[in-house]
Amino acid sequence: MDNELTVTEDAKLSKNEKRKLSNRKAVKKYRAKMTATAVDFKKKESKRVEACRKKRVNNMSAEEKSEYKRKAAERKRTSRQKKSENSTGTSASSPPSTSTSTPTSTPQNPYKRPQSFGKTIRKSLRSLPASPNKRRCVVEGLAKRIGLALDEEMCAAVGPCGRPAVSDDVVASVTQFFYRPDISYTMPGMKDEMTVWEQGQKTKLRKYYLVLFLREAYQVYIESFAGDEHHVKFSKF
Repeated sequence: MDNELTVTEDAKLSKNEKRKLSNRKAVKKYRAKMTATAVDFKKKESKRVEACRKKRVNNMSAEEKSEYKRKAAERKRTSRQKKSENSTGTSASSPPSTSTSTPTSTPQNPYKRPQSFGKTIRKSLRSLPASPNKRRCVVEGLAKRIGLALDEEMCAAVGPCGRPAVSDDVVASVTQFFYRPDISYTMPGMKDEMTVWEQGQKTKLRKYYLVLFLREAYQVYIESFAGDEHHVKFSKF
């Protein structure tokens, strides 16, 4: 009786194993067929594998996640090192160029890992303004302060503070425009003065209050200096 039970169990196990093997073969055959025929199959398969990987990572403990990240970083570092070695070997095996130009040496990257370098760049980008023009001005100003070489046109368009340069005539015209009686109201009181320092000397300035909204004052300025060289944008106004 025991021998019959053992034989039956062995038969069941063999059937299950055969069924598993047949399923694996069917899946393997299906994937091979889809790889050869379907164009988007590789993309779908990569998404499926990525979803399985994320699900497996989400079910990991904190220690398992840290170990997984460490191994993944090590694997990526090894892969990049192999690629760099292969590219170096390819360039060394290639015939030397007959050009007489002097090769320029690039400074060594102070960041040991691309991850830290990318993290620093993303952190800097988050600190930049949202406006593309302001971002460009900030980056150009930083380049000038650090000492990077800029084009002559770029240097002429960027002021010392990293902003687009505005001529002194434009600044003077805007200042005189704000002093106009139809634009601002002069406070008459004796206490309506403030003291500022200009080139090491004290200067007393009278307080003025706009009688228009800034956007309305800008429209009046545009109409007053239409087609003139004293034109300025609202962001500088």
